[in-house]
Amino acid sequence: MGNTVESLFADAVVALMDRDRQAVPELREEDYRAHERWLEIDKLCVDSLCEGDLDEDGVRFVSSAIKIAAALKRMADESLRVGEGIRAFGPEVLPASKSLAAIPPMVERTQSMLSDVMEALVNHDCKEAAALHLACRELASLDDRAVEQLGEGMLTGAIPLKLGTGFVRMAQRLQHIGHEVLDVANQVCHLSHRAGEQ
Repeated sequence: MGNTVESLFADAVVALMDRDRQAVPELREEDYRAHERWLEIDKLCVDSLCEGDLDEDGVRFVSSAIKIAAALKRMADESLRVGEGIRAFGPEVLPASKSLAAIPPMVERTQSMLSDVMEALVNHDCKEAAALHLACRELASLDDRAVEQLGEGMLTGAIPLKLGTGFVRMAQRLQHIGHEVLDVANQVCHLSHRAGEQ
């Protein structure tokens, strides 16, 4: 599921930057696949809990798995919305404005966070997961800067209102994905700490 979300995010960003409206149906299919995997994981976890054979640590593990899968599902949904942001683009060529320069660093930071949290999850690496708290703060700072610059660009007319509004929404989507990444990172640390106490 994590691989699906990473792939969906990368494809959504490429579609948006290339203004490729034809990619949207494929992005929706990827989101559907992520949703189906979430349903499978959720059912497996609920069945495990209902069987009543789990000890206290097993219940905690399954509970964390439910939370992680739900966070990944929300990341997939937000990634799809990033790609669907192509609708904010008109036929005009993107203006060469420094106001738009704030978005690529947010995209890079978000993509890096997605990769890092999945690696931390697979490797049960609490240290790497904990480092994502700083990355999330950096993403929030980039979001503030992006919204400020986009606002200035729209006020001065350097960026068309529809285009600027679309990019502001994109920045918000990226920030939301960052929050979900942090939720997964917190679960990785929670599981790691429980294992260390044994």
